[in-house]
Amino acid sequence: MAETSEIQIEYEPVEVNQDLIIPSQVSSQENPATDQDITFSLYPSEPDYYSEFEAPQITRRELLINIETTGLLPFESKIISIAYLDLSSPNAVPEIIVSDDEQTIIEEFLYNLEKGNYTHLVGWNLSFDYRFIFGVACLYRRPSPKFYDLKLIDVQQMYQQVKEAYVYGFQKADKLTEWAQFLLGIGKLSSQEEVLERYLKGDFDFIRAFQARQIEMTKGLYDLARYFASASPQTSIPGFTDVGATNYEANNTENTGNPGTKQCSQCFAENPLNATTCSICGQRL
Repeated sequence: MAETSEIQIEYEPVEVNQDLIIPSQVSSQENPATDQDITFSLYPSEPDYYSEFEAPQITRRELLINIETTGLLPFESKIISIAYLDLSSPNAVPEIIVSDDEQTIIEEFLYNLEKGNYTHLVGWNLSFDYRFIFGVACLYRRPSPKFYDLKLIDVQQMYQQVKEAYVYGFQKADKLTEWAQFLLGIGKLSSQEEVLERYLKGDFDFIRAFQARQIEMTKGLYDLARYFASASPQTSIPGFTDVGATNYEANNTENTGNPGTKQCSQCFAENPLNATTCSICGQRL
């Protein structure tokens, strides 16, 4: 059997320089100037540079719009009128711009929109209005970051699929006047064909009255959809102050409505019953 030898290890004390030790705590007995312990840290916390500042509160401001054009495409037609209503102000009335000068319409509208600091744009089939204004503004080299940054609320989307956000489905594209007649008891002041004819004749008062009705219908439907979705709905929906459509209708009874017409499936213009093609877009009827 192999013999084992015992190994002895000797330790020598090492002197430690007390000046190099960083104390983690110094008791109040060693520091009589305070009754609390003092804590040291090798990694001091970073100063809070933002403690004195609060995040800015962005107020939701909605602008409802409707445009009237001579056609469906910006490069084949032009804007003849833009109507808009500040939904953030209970007593606001629609502002309606009508002009032969398309650039003047765009400049005035974008100036007032930017001045209002709106956050949301509301309309019926809003993508048509939004894209058309974008195209025309690009034509006249008129930048507008505020218009670009607006959040969009399409009232047609709400009545097509209930939700504001897009929901995949196959529902037929509804008409503003159909829902307005069903829920509000009002409809369009005239056909799109007559709007164009009146514009070419210089009857801008008729265009303003037509636009006032379009705004009235869209706002009424938007208010009603919000009323339905509200957790604490009001007992009644606030009324809308009409600023021209009703008076114009009363004073020009021969111009109201256009029975005996059929509607174009592409641009929704009203055409005579005997027409074979749409007078606005040329679509076969």
